[in-house]
Order: sequence, then structure tokens, then C-alpha cells
Amino acid sequence: MAGDDDPELELNTLHRFAKHSPRLVLEEYSHCEVPAGCGGAILRWRDPADGVPLQLVVAADGEVTALIDGAFVGSRFSLKPGAHTIAVALTNARTPAIALALREAGPGRDLNPGAILWVTGPDTRVTRVHTEGWGQAGFRDDHWQPPPRADVDLGSREWRFRQLENLGAQVVPTLGPDLWLRGTFEVRG
Repeated sequence: MAGDDDPELELNTLHRFAKHSPRLVLEEYSHCEVPAGCGGAILRWRDPADGVPLQLVVAADGEVTALIDGAFVGSRFSLKPGAHTIAVALTNARTPAIALALREAGPGRDLNPGAILWVTGPDTRVTRVHTEGWGQAGFRDDHWQPPPRADVDLGSREWRFRQLENLGAQVVPTLGPDLWLRGTFEVRG
């Protein structure tokens, strides 16, 4: 009988198809469940050298454009440690309010708070007038105002705004169809 190290006698195993990486982290990105019990997980490889994974959570009913340090971002992205600027435009708003929270992203798409890095609040600067360069990190927003406080009818989306208030965000009334917001935050390594 041949020994265990005989190359001709290899059992069929899934191990030889397993992926390994010494520099990447495998994390669950999302998952699904169906009534029949078959579900699945969406996995992704993430390079820790790309920075800290973050999630931008938004409650708004309109077109939202988000920039970090002048670069467009989606709802999930990574940033290197340091000081950063967030700039958000809400245009064609159908619900007269917006609320935002920027947090460290955990696995999945839940709203359980990781470290909250920034929320709409008193330190946020807003304007209703589009200004060239509003999304750049070095833009001077001294003439922008703190967000106004007002009661707003949030309609059927109220639950989403309440979730963000639970994360510490202030609901910012737009008082019109368009609003631009800016703030700064720190990512720790």
C-alpha cells in the first residue's frame, strides 16, 4: 500500500479549491435568505492596506451625490487614516429633509453602529446655493450656515430618518428642492 505522500492516491476534496491570501481579508458583504431555507452569502476580499472600510448611511428622497476629499463615493468605501472632508449634494428633493451618518462598516448591510465618524448635526455646514468647487477638500465654507432646525413631515420615509437619529444624526430640513452639506471627520487607524 502506498504512503500518504503518494501523489497518485489523492482523494477528491474541496480543499484544493479553497482560496487563501496572506494579505487580504475575507469578509461577508451581504447575505440572503429565502423561505425554502436555501440562502447564500456574498463574500469579498478586502485589502487592509486600502484603509478602513466605511459605510455612508443616507435618509433622503431625491438625488444624492457624495464626495470625500473631492472624490465621488458610493455607500461603501475605504479610507486611509487621517482628516477628511465630506461634501453631499441633495437635488430634486421630494421629501424636504436629509440625514446622514458615516460609520465604520461591519459585515453585512445592517445599521448596527460601528464607530460613528460623522453625522449631520450642528457642525455641518449647509447652503441652498450651488457654488463651484463645493466638493473639494480645500473649499472655504465660512459663509455656509449651520443646519436649521425645523419640524418636517417625513411621510412614509419617517422610519429611515428615525434610524439615523438613533445613530446620532440630526434631520436637516432642506427648505427647498436642493441642499449642499459639508463636514469634516477623522479616520483612526
